[in-house]
Amino acid sequence: MVLLCISFSAASAQQKYIISQIKLSGASHLGADELLKSFSSKPGDTLREEVLEHDIDRALMQYEAIGYPLCKITIEKVVPHDSESLDIYLQITEGKHPRLTEVKVSGNAITDTTIITREFFLNEKPYFDKNSLEASRNRIEHLGIFSEVSAPQIYVINDSSVGAAITVSETHSTYIDGILGYNPPPIPAQRGFINGFISLGFTNIAGTARNASLDFRRETKSTQELRAQYGEPWVFGLPVNAQISFLQRDEDSIYTRTNLMIEPSLLLSSGFILSATFSYDRIVPGAAHIVYDSRAYTAGVQGKLDTRDNLAAPRSGLLLSLGASYGAKSVAGATPFDSLAARILEIRTLAFDGAFAIKTFSDRLVFVPSVSAKMINVSNGELDESDLFRIGGLRTLRGYFESQFHISRFVILHADERLMTGHSSYLGIFVDYGYLQRPQTATFIGETLYPLGYGVSFQFDTQVGLLSASIGLAKGETIDRAKLHFGIIKDF
Repeated sequence: MVLLCISFSAASAQQKYIISQIKLSGASHLGADELLKSFSSKPGDTLREEVLEHDIDRALMQYEAIGYPLCKITIEKVVPHDSESLDIYLQITEGKHPRLTEVKVSGNAITDTTIITREFFLNEKPYFDKNSLEASRNRIEHLGIFSEVSAPQIYVINDSSVGAAITVSETHSTYIDGILGYNPPPIPAQRGFINGFISLGFTNIAGTARNASLDFRRETKSTQELRAQYGEPWVFGLPVNAQISFLQRDEDSIYTRTNLMIEPSLLLSSGFILSATFSYDRIVPGAAHIVYDSRAYTAGVQGKLDTRDNLAAPRSGLLLSLGASYGAKSVAGATPFDSLAARILEIRTLAFDGAFAIKTFSDRLVFVPSVSAKMINVSNGELDESDLFRIGGLRTLRGYFESQFHISRFVILHADERLMTGHSSYLGIFVDYGYLQRPQTATFIGETLYPLGYGVSFQFDTQVGLLSASIGLAKGETIDRAKLHFGIIKDF
């Protein structure tokens, strides 16, 4: 809150004065010397009223940053030091550290207001904290049901409590998307095939922020995948989200995978998310019999801090995520792994993700470096094809074919420079560099690779969703070997 009481006599206004000194009184939570260091008005400078006003505004912002938005600063008196200079006395009234007790929402035509206000944890009557407000805003944006969420505007209720006003813009609540392509036969004796994906999604079901989606993807002639997901926010009114997903992947003669996963997540008012995963994985070997016939039960934990202002196209903020899981995998059936039949294998994974967004040169130029790392290992046996990570394509390593590499551990560095053309739209250039490793087993050779991909990227809003795409080249390739990657952004 800004309260300036600057008054000079008419005679004073006609004459320029030098600042002899500026004295602050009433400062306890911030030191007077610390505040004065941020002032542009210095002893020996000519007194300029507009500069002093900006200095006082800056001091008030410093108080707001530490949780005192009700602070007032007044010019107590201006005393002549001599005929050409003045002593300026400022009085600071810091006020109380108020609590956030109310949130007013506008712009929500379908969404229940409580869906938005609960992200501020009002039931805890939290003390005002600017960082917590920004974390609440980020959580609302991450719901994926609003195209825009304004910065909270603070208003005073009384001398010990404040409220926040926020405006939202709702986005599409249902969509059906798809991109299909026809691949002609490589030789006349063979048949062509259709590949691509079809996605049906429901977001913000009945204004409750519940989400569901059904996706079908055909990557190659022999590989297809069906995935269904459902997300339930704030289960039983508690700050716990839950997601259930079902996946079936068929790689023709190699294997068929069926996976069921439940992921509850605990939301903390600080913006930190602690989640657990419980999954069941069933692998049925194909005609080639080169993978285990197995069942696996896995449990894992993950901690995540995400302060990015926009999941799809951040301009500021960071992401830090660390997760680990442990699984017990039982092996059975006649395969090249007969020696492992009826044994229990222990499978462990460790994953890390980090990302950072910072504006460079202008507000529209954003540099986004990121890193992804993951490893899997197994005791009492060997990894098989179904255990490996699929790397390559839009989400992992651009410039290479989708799922081109099957590996057991990786570290991939991404560097993107983007020209923002809208809230979630941009044109950019990128470089991806990776370390990929796979041990030798009975069914595949060991490999250590250092792939490099580079190219251009773009993302823009369409009537049916947010389209993300890139055109990338692998190291050493010519332009005629460029890969076009594309996909629809759907995060919840």
